[in-house]
Amino acid sequence: MRLERLVLVFLAAASFVSHAADTLRPWEAEFVLWPRDADQPGGPWRSDARLAGRFAEGYPDDVSVHFDNPDPANQDEVMWVTVIDYHAAVDEYLGVLLNEPFKLTTVKERDNVVFRYDAETKQPNALASAGEYRGRGIPRRAQSGALAQLWEGIRQYRLGNHGNNQGVIGRCIEILTATVPRLERPASRDDRYLAHFVLGRCHAEAYNTDLAIESFREALEYKPRDVDTHMALLAEYSLKVHMAPDHERWDSLFLEELKYVRKHFSDDWMVEQATAVLFDESQVTNLSELSAEELARRRKVGFGVFRWKRH
Repeated sequence: MRLERLVLVFLAAASFVSHAADTLRPWEAEFVLWPRDADQPGGPWRSDARLAGRFAEGYPDDVSVHFDNPDPANQDEVMWVTVIDYHAAVDEYLGVLLNEPFKLTTVKERDNVVFRYDAETKQPNALASAGEYRGRGIPRRAQSGALAQLWEGIRQYRLGNHGNNQGVIGRCIEILTATVPRLERPASRDDRYLAHFVLGRCHAEAYNTDLAIESFREALEYKPRDVDTHMALLAEYSLKVHMAPDHERWDSLFLEELKYVRKHFSDDWMVEQATAVLFDESQVTNLSELSAEELARRRKVGFGVFRWKRH
């Protein structure tokens, strides 16, 4: 009787392993760069009792993860990872590595990494694929060629820290400008969208406004209803409205985009907040210096400029 029970347990475990091996994680199908509900912070990792006490104080998504070093001459490393996704079918988490490893050579700062809680060691352990940690958190098709370069451009964008590191932003622009024309098969529509969107974000951070506008427009060819691309485009139009000499042309484009945003994304609180601030006259100190004509124009196109940096 005891033997039969052991056999049944073994078969059940073997079945789970087989199922887990055959399950396609979201990050194996498409690039996952940020939480899917970006305006709803938090995920199942915050309530996972197994991870309690491992998050950085004040940073409820940053958890310490153990990385085995395959080189016996070097020690294992424990590094911080910002968690951005969870796949319940295989009990695996996806995150972004926040540290540059000391000796580990198969992963870099701001790479995607995958980890799972290990009941035996009682700690989150990073998972490797063919000995490499970075390959586990990105689509299988992105291991070489133009898509590998796309991933490196995305990593540079992350390192750019929202434009605070202009040298790295320039490197991202260099990589993606060369990569975008090469994105043919096996690139998906999402891949192409992402390449144009991230390139547009880097151009915006570098204040290459016209190039940012061009990239965001191209991104919308692949994802016409994407809220972040529309808001990023509206932000660049706001710059042109207030700084370009031919403002009549840009006024028209700005107002057309604003109408679209208000129609389709009015339920997004960040969109509502951004547009409300843009038209808040109480924040403007020089209204009395504007002509009646210019004041009427400002009330149509807003009283300032903004940048869209949800991601």
